[in-house]
Amino acid sequence: MISFDSASTPKQKQAAKPMTADAIFTEIQSGSLYEFNSKSPAGIVRSCLSRHRVENTSPAASKRKVFTQKGDGNYSLIP
Repeated sequence: MISFDSASTPKQKQAAKPMTADAIFTEIQSGSLYEFNSKSPAGIVRSCLSRHRVENTSPAASKRKVFTQKGDGNYSLIP
């Protein structure tokens, strides 16, 4: 199984535009890119996006930054 950020990155590259957490979740599910073992899979997506975004500087944030969050709440891949 691939990691979440590996599953979400191709969908965002394909879309070539910022996406909401819900849209990213829908794309991952529809493409069967990641198996969520949770009662709240959309919450897992939001959490992972937050952990891997440039703007998150908390100690719990990932050192590997993949996303940036726009003012409208949409996520984009960092260049």
